Amino acid sequence: MTDHEIISNILDAFLGGGGPYCEAVINETIRVHNAAHTVPRENTGSDELLGYNWPAHSEFMLFYEGGNKHPEFWKNPEAYDTDRFMNEDIVLKKNFVIFGGGLRQCSRKKIGFDLDKRFHGNVS
Repeated sequence: MTDHEIISNILDAFLGGGGPYCEAVINETIRVHNAAHTVPRENTGSDELLGYNWPAHSEFMLFYEGGNKHPEFWKNPEAYDTDRFMNEDIVLKKNFVIFGGGLRQCSRKKIGFDLDKRFHGNVS
């Protein structure tokens, strides 16, 4: 992005109450410093995973931090770069986990994200 585009995005995001740049800032901040580095899960039935047989009620820890900073999925994963969230990259969206997924996805995801955008968009 050019300097003019960056300034325009910042003003639009933080004075206009949200927008794509504000969302990119929130996503990148969460990706780099996720509040939940790991999340516990338990399987309800026996499963095979990575060639291993796991009996029912095995406990697993999902390592979000590892996925959100894995160099196979993220270019320059240790750098803070909001530009990575300014496009429609399907690989990025598939590998960015902040609120869980599927049936166990956080039921307050949309409300929390909207409140976060409004709060950060109105702080000036």
